[in-house]
This record gives sequence, structure tokens and C-alpha cells, in this order.
Amino acid sequence: MWVSWSTHHFTRAASVFYWEYVIKPMIGLGSASESAIEEATGDFHRFAGVLDDALSGRTWLVGDNPSYADFRVATALPFAEASKLPLREYKNIGKWHDRLWRFPAWSDPFAGLA
Repeated sequence: MWVSWSTHHFTRAASVFYWEYVIKPMIGLGSASESAIEEATGDFHRFAGVLDDALSGRTWLVGDNPSYADFRVATALPFAEASKLPLREYKNIGKWHDRLWRFPAWSDPFAGLA
């Protein structure tokens, strides 16, 4: 459920911020489209609210241990600052992502690669 939900909702909304603020400038396509950001902001807040509420009182999205769902739903979060994701009001998302950062493969996915 969470993997599908993220693909169609949370990650989709967050990807607009990533594209506009990170990728477009990186590849020389100009500055962020404020109209695209404005359109994505409402969706982002709606879906971040759903995720934040779901994480209230939980450590992980499914059960008592981290699962693929946690990592898949969180794919936009390592780039949150560069993407200017408006996450400040979502404390449960922040705590959950802090727990994910404790996994070396999440915090440094390219360690050991030449």
C-alpha cells in the first residue's frame, strides 16, 4: 500500500521540487518555475500530512521494523534541503527520517564504490 501511495502521491509531489530546484539548474534549463512549485505545494502538504499522521505513534510505516516501504516512501527526503521541501511542520516525518539516517546504506549509499 505505502509503495503505491508514495509513487502516486507523496513522491510525485516532492519530485516537482527536486526537478525545479535541483535538476533544472544543474543541467542548464533555467531557474525553478514558481508556478510549478506553487501547484505542487498544495499536493505536497496534503500528502505530507497523511504521512505525518500515519507516523504518529509509530516507529516504522509497517510493523515494528523498517521495511522496503519506509525506504521507498522516503526516497525524496535525502534531497529535502536542496529541493526546498516544506517539511518543518511535519515532526513525525522528521523523526522517522532521522531513524533511517542511522542505516549506513541510507546515509551513504555509495560507500565503497570506486
